[in-house]
Amino acid sequence: MNMRRLALLSIVAAAGCAAADSTQSSSSVDNLAVETRLVTLDAADAAALRADLTPGALNLEPVAELGRVEVVELTDDEIAQLSDLMHEQINRCGGFLVHDDMADALDAARVFNGEFERSTHLHAADYTIDRGEIVNAVLPELDEGNVVGTISSLEAFGNRYHTLRGPEAADWLLDEWTGLAAGRDDVVVRLVANQRTPMPNVELTITGAVDPNSRVVIGGHLDTKNTVTTHEDSPGADDDASGIAVVGEIARALIELDYRPDTSVTFYAYAAEEVGLYGSRELAEAAAARGDEILGVMQLDMVNFPESTGRGIDGSILSDFADPDLADFVRDPSIRES
Repeated sequence: MNMRRLALLSIVAAAGCAAADSTQSSSSVDNLAVETRLVTLDAADAAALRADLTPGALNLEPVAELGRVEVVELTDDEIAQLSDLMHEQINRCGGFLVHDDMADALDAARVFNGEFERSTHLHAADYTIDRGEIVNAVLPELDEGNVVGTISSLEAFGNRYHTLRGPEAADWLLDEWTGLAAGRDDVVVRLVANQRTPMPNVELTITGAVDPNSRVVIGGHLDTKNTVTTHEDSPGADDDASGIAVVGEIARALIELDYRPDTSVTFYAYAAEEVGLYGSRELAEAAAARGDEILGVMQLDMVNFPESTGRGIDGSILSDFADPDLADFVRDPSIRES
């Protein structure tokens, strides 16, 4: 994807496009000692994987089915194998969710199947894109060399799997982002610990001057998958060092231009995405528990596939746990121009 186009989309989000709260409701959590976990995935993906599995391999027979979703029960090692299969056979990063109990899994399935109406914490809003002056000021400041440098540093870890070198990568990124915030007392950088994984999330927030409890979120996942059967390295230059590099470069450019938003802008490097969205889910649960207003979320994942390769896309619009009005606003130019 063209980096300037990607940055343009990201900076528009950071500049404060109004949207609605997209957080998930909080639920109880388990720790890493749990022997098996419930996983939801698209029934079509599950069927395609089962068709290619050799006898005695990963058991993906469902323990529950609801519409287009199947629930399977897997160990942590089997979840890592599922992540490998989703990448290699379905060409998807992630593509499944890990749940604390069956009720939580079925709730997620109902959302995926479109059975829930708008959640009570989502609200309609008037959407505008009116920060062109800020966007145009930031674009010339973006440095491709910084992006390449971050990608190179992250892939040098060999792997960033959440139970292997992922925590080290988070510490490294914390230092990098802390350097970006030097001299700005309104910029807060920290690690956010998770209960489901030893790997923390990395968070940088430009605190809103008027309404700090409302925020726009821009993020990507810091971890990589791990081939558990061969223990080969998984450097993850594109998936997703590329996304983290762009997230950090946007933050750097905004901070250096002394951007001080009315509402907060938070940048995240999520932990343990490859094994079921652990890090981002815990952040969403915490935000819901606090009553935060999430104005909009942009996820940057595998942004190094240019369209010329035939694999690149400009972006995707999520419909679950999100405001449908915002999705329509992003999807339909006639709405934005009306």
